[in-house]
This record gives sequence, C-alpha cells and structure tokens, in this order.
Amino acid sequence: MYPKIKYGGVPNDLSDDSDEPTPRFLRAPGKRPARTYTLIFALICSLVTSNALTWFCTAKLWRSNDVQRATDAWEMVHVEDGLGLPTSRSTYGMLVPITGGQIMLNSVLAGLVYDTAALLESHTPYTDHNDTLRDQMWLDMDLDAGMVALGDADTARWGLPEGQRFPWDDSKSIYLLQAHHSLHCARSIYISLMEYRKGLRQSRRHSHIIHCLDTLRSDTLCYADDTPRRTSGDIHHEGETGYAQYRKCRNFDKLDNWAKQHTACFRYDHEAEGNAYPEIQRFVWCPEGSPYRKEVDKYFVVDYDTPRGNGII
Repeated sequence: MYPKIKYGGVPNDLSDDSDEPTPRFLRAPGKRPARTYTLIFALICSLVTSNALTWFCTAKLWRSNDVQRATDAWEMVHVEDGLGLPTSRSTYGMLVPITGGQIMLNSVLAGLVYDTAALLESHTPYTDHNDTLRDQMWLDMDLDAGMVALGDADTARWGLPEGQRFPWDDSKSIYLLQAHHSLHCARSIYISLMEYRKGLRQSRRHSHIIHCLDTLRSDTLCYADDTPRRTSGDIHHEGETGYAQYRKCRNFDKLDNWAKQHTACFRYDHEAEGNAYPEIQRFVWCPEGSPYRKEVDKYFVVDYDTPRGNGII
C-alpha cells in the first residue's frame, strides 16, 4: 500500500479523509531524487523573482503616475495663474501634495523668490535693552494686511480649500497668510512674556501661546533653512553664531504689498477680548478707494480716520 499524497507531490498528514484532492501522481515513500529537489527549488525561485518584479513594476508605475499627476497640476497652475511666473523647479522647490491630492506651490500667489540679502543680527530694535522702546516695537507691529480675501475662481486654480465667506463679496473667501500668522504668534508670545515680567494680567490665553510656540516650531521644520551660521572667536561676540553674516531671504515687503491688494478690510482690534468682541467689526476697515466701503456703510458707521490700536485695548 502507498500512503495518500497531496496534489503536487507534497506529503500530507496521511489522513484517510475522503475530501482530500485526488493525487496527481503516486510514488512509494523513500528518498526523493535530486531532480525533484532541483525542480522544487527552481519553482520557488521563479515565484519569488516573479513577485519581486511585479511589486517593483507596480510601485514604479504608481510613483510615475503620481509624479505625472503632480507635474500636470504644477504646470496647470503656472499656465493659468496669469502671473507670468517662471516655471523653474529651482525657484519653487519640490511639489507638495496636500489634502485631497491638491497641489499648492511655493509662493505661486505673490511670486516671491529668494532674492533679498538679510543680515543675521543678534541685536535689533526688537531686542533693545530699553524696555519702553522694545515694547513699542512689538506692540506697533502691523500685521493686518495678512488677512486677505481671494476670489473663488483663483482659489480653485490654486487648489485651495474654501474658506470663510468674505462678508462684503460672497464670491470670495478669507485666508490668513502664513508669514503674517507666524509674526502674529511671535508678537503674542512677546506680549505674554512682557505681561509676566511686569506682573500684569495675561491678555492671551495660555492655550493660544502654546499654539503659537508650536506654529514657530513647525515653521522652522517646514522651511528647514540650511544657512551655515559661522561661529566667532571674537571676545565681544563669544557664543554668538552668524555674526556679521548675510543669508538669502524672500522679500516680506513684497508679500505685504501683494496682500494689501487683496485686503479683507481686517484690523486686529480688541485682541484681548477675543471672541467677546464682534468678529464682523474687525472686517469693516476697508481702505480708501475700496469698492467694499459702500457695502460696509450700509450696516456700520465707521470712522475710517481712527488710528489703528496696538491690539491691547
């Protein structure tokens, strides 16, 4: 008698179960010939090689298609943005996929490039030893322009998700530019430190300050500035890096001017009151010549000559 053998010549558990598949061939038990082992080894190698090639080709095709889709979107934005910007990857860097497979290009809106030399300074008016002067510099920082109103047609081309509706034009959404948000955060942290040092009541929520710290942390990681800051053996600058050194930057003034052309009529009024102050009243400060003043005047009496405060009151 010969034991039952599973299909393909691999021995089973010698069960007499009638559900076992009909063996393809029968062979008396004993030592397998070398040829059988050679065939099995060749079959295994073939399967492994085939699976590896299939995985490699699939991954390469997926990546190729993904890059092609990103490239198409990148080129589409440049063709349609109407800004006449160069389509050099060296200018804009790598493509970055965001939610929903959308693509947002580096500075495609304002057309900024790294063309501005900035001195790495350890001491500026914002670090002055005179508390009064330094406090005033931080308090007077004007970041209102960073709140912009962008048309739906433009934001669709740029792949931006829809934002809060602009109250004076329903075809536009409101956005806060990242650079202005980061400066707002740096300013808020300074105010919190100033109030702590002077023993004043904190005008900013603790959670907001923590959010701002994390914003600056994530900005640093995002831009990953690889400027090598030189070390100095000068006794007057001991422990100081980057002394008297320049680095390449984008022009913030150019960004600020672009933002003012897309103003959301916003002013950081009554910051300390937070949500207790009517949000709509922060969006009534349309500049002279703005087509939205007529809409504002239908609902509010605004003294447009009122100087902007420092956000504390």
